Amino acid sequence: MALISCPECQKKISDQSTSCPNCGYPLNESKIIVKRPQGCFMQTLNIGCMIILIIGAVLFVVMAIGAYGVNKQKQKKNEINKEKIETEK
Repeated sequence: MALISCPECQKKISDQSTSCPNCGYPLNESKIIVKRPQGCFMQTLNIGCMIILIIGAVLFVVMAIGAYGVNKQKQKKNEINKEKIETEK
């Protein structure tokens, strides 16, 4: 065990101290690793991502309904045009 100087207050302290007993300056900081709790997918999913997914799904459904409606209108126009052509003959 050796004595070192505190970088903050310059007092002599043990090299194995985690903080200076005089001023409280932290020494030998170890990184704290916080593990996320294991859980179901919905608990760990970020709420922002969930909102984006919901908006995307709604837009997809709206576009699919719109495309279906446009296709139906084109089919009706084609049928009307065919009937006009047949009646003109």
